[in-house]
Amino acid sequence: MQNIKYQIKYINPDLLLWASEDIEQLSDILMEDEKMIHIIDGLFDGTAGLLFSTDRRIIFKGLGLDFIEVIPHEKITLIQYVDSQKIIELATEEQKYMFEKSDPYFADQFCKTVKTFLKGEEIIEISKDSIFELLERLGKLKESGILTNEEFTEQKQKLLDKL
Repeated sequence: MQNIKYQIKYINPDLLLWASEDIEQLSDILMEDEKMIHIIDGLFDGTAGLLFSTDRRIIFKGLGLDFIEVIPHEKITLIQYVDSQKIIELATEEQKYMFEKSDPYFADQFCKTVKTFLKGEEIIEISKDSIFELLERLGKLKESGILTNEEFTEQKQKLLDKL
């Protein structure tokens, strides 16, 4: 259980403050060697809960309920955040799932992190502060003539996409 809390503290520490009772139950849901990839809160069919991805599956756990929806990674055909509707859309060949999440930053980060993992790429978390520091360094490299305008613009856009 301590390992799960540590992972959540690193990914989304606010959840530990108000969802601790439900987080305690995750040890009964997760397999012993399953690693947490990302976790957020949201709504599924009007039920408030935790939406999390492990290295094997995506799980929605209703808050204060025994309700659990499990979607194995190998069945996922689509995962995206639709900002205009404030939903995370997740699809398999058999079914579509809509998870409501009002905070676009966390919802988008959830989708990007899961997509990155599903592609088999390494997940590297970068804080907003780190991105701004990297942008400053990039600007200095451009000013000193080390980067061309094209190189600067390309690298700047890559960093901004991570926000």
